[in-house]
Amino acid sequence: MSAPQVTVSQMTLANGSTKLDYSNGTFIVNNNVTVAKEFSSFICTGKVAITDLRIVGSGADVRSSYISAPSNGLAEGCVITAINGTKFSSITTDGVAPVVLVL
Repeated sequence: MSAPQVTVSQMTLANGSTKLDYSNGTFIVNNNVTVAKEFSSFICTGKVAITDLRIVGSGADVRSSYISAPSNGLAEGCVITAINGTKFSSITTDGVAPVVLVL
């Protein structure tokens, strides 16, 4: 049995695929409390602002490495994936719309 995947329309990942592997599960963030959990990508279910985003092994907020205007909200359906084989270590949102973490 192959790993479960989600097909993402109108997007191609760096590896040339249009599928996100979620075989390690997902976690829903639906409030503005910081969630400290390793995850490879996240999907916005509605317009939401990411107020803090960190990667494993770094204490710095990395929003500006992934979002050109971090203070603006991200659109519904937006997918952010960690680069260069890294993983995110925590996320804080404004809690306006749920965010799906792909573990």
